[in-house]
Amino acid sequence: MTFETLQVLAGFASTAIFASSKVPMLVKALRTRDLHSYSIGHIALSASGNLIYWLYVLSLPPGPIWVLQAFFTLADFSMLTCYALFEIRKRRPDASSSLLSAPTASSKSRPFPRSTAAE
Repeated sequence: MTFETLQVLAGFASTAIFASSKVPMLVKALRTRDLHSYSIGHIALSASGNLIYWLYVLSLPPGPIWVLQAFFTLADFSMLTCYALFEIRKRRPDASSSLLSAPTASSKSRPFPRSTAAE
């Protein structure tokens, strides 16, 4: 076995290990539809970084790095999609509590309670 063959095998092995590290996160997100513990900033930065990293990866000959980069990009955009579908939708206010709805008797009260401390 040549050193180059060993390098390619190591690339495929590390690709499998790195890719398998993201699978539990994706499965949990799809199964539970609960992403409140994930940071949207982290997911968005990771997806952006992956897109930029493609500029470098495309300069390399096809190989394990292409597979890994494709998987990471797909995983990050899948997480962004799940976040948009499951978390942002949960946070959307009802029509009854919308800022555009007509004011109710309770909404005419002060927005903040008065302080009980001596002024």
